[in-house]
Amino acid sequence: MQDSRSVEQNNPVAGSLNRDPLAKAIKLIGWMADHGGGPFGVRQLAAALGTPPSTVHRTLRLLEQNQMVLRVGEGQYSLGLEMFRLSQQVLAVFDIKKLARRHLVDLVEKCNESAFLGLYDKDRQQMVLVDSVSSTHPLRYIVDLNEWRPVHAGASGLGILAFLPPAEIEEIFDRTGLYAVTERTLTDPEHMSEELELTRSRGYAITHGQRISGSVGLAAPVRDATGTVIGDVCLTVPEQRFRAEDEGTLSEALLSCAAAISGELTHGARRRAQ
Repeated sequence: MQDSRSVEQNNPVAGSLNRDPLAKAIKLIGWMADHGGGPFGVRQLAAALGTPPSTVHRTLRLLEQNQMVLRVGEGQYSLGLEMFRLSQQVLAVFDIKKLARRHLVDLVEKCNESAFLGLYDKDRQQMVLVDSVSSTHPLRYIVDLNEWRPVHAGASGLGILAFLPPAEIEEIFDRTGLYAVTERTLTDPEHMSEELELTRSRGYAITHGQRISGSVGLAAPVRDATGTVIGDVCLTVPEQRFRAEDEGTLSEALLSCAAAISGELTHGARRRAQ
């Protein structure tokens, strides 16, 4: 029988799996998903991955504890309900991106400033930018996508934070301490509360250099069929190009875009319910 060391020598991938628990779990789940979800036996999985059965068994037990896999018989495992739940959430993100894309394109065609779609994670109490459409101006901001960001800094964050339930806002205040991202980030709870109230009253956030120095940001919330804020649409404008008189035109286009995406999410939910 081959021991763990000889398997690693013959299979570099297996070697990396044995050394990295996260890689083991990802590789195992990926193989199960690619082959119908199961059920699979421990030795079948071990042979497919070129990994010792003992290593596969330990990984499966860990995944079972987190409901990522389900034991359905003696030594037999299938993908679990938590894996299904997460996959549905991922699909929902891609659905929103696909749905929102043409509205972001329309927004940029109207104002020729870069636009972004942000989504909010309630459990993390953070946001991530998942899509963008760039301005044609030579001077424009390129923002990294798919990175977790705080919601207490910049228009893209405040466009979500202002419209969350009061208790959740207080949790975010306490958890983050309103730490400074730039020297212009609002860090005083009283001043932040006043800014959030102003944001709610006009329906969108506008900030100057709170997340990116030298930029002006505007953001309006996106809501699902229940009215819950799930993200926002953002515009980023270089400060030297922004004029105060442009705010009305930009905010009108922004609000229209956010409303259109929210409307499509609501209509889509109603169609699925019928």
